Amino acid sequence: MVIRGKSRSSGRVETINLLHERLQVPVEFRQSATVSSMPEPADVFLELDQAYKEFLRDGKLASAVQGEKMRSK
Repeated sequence: MVIRGKSRSSGRVETINLLHERLQVPVEFRQSATVSSMPEPADVFLELDQAYKEFLRDGKLASAVQGEKMRSK
């Protein structure tokens, strides 16, 4: 999936290929107390929340949303 959008800061049209570019944060999880092959659910939700906040601070989510918004017009 390719998304194109005009950057508000530079005025350039930017392209994001979601099959090749991913938002990633490497983490390690504790094993679940009940199912050893699964991570501890509370840890997963905490890391997702922290990654979301980090992407907001970096402006990565705003860029992705702006690109999606331009695509739907």
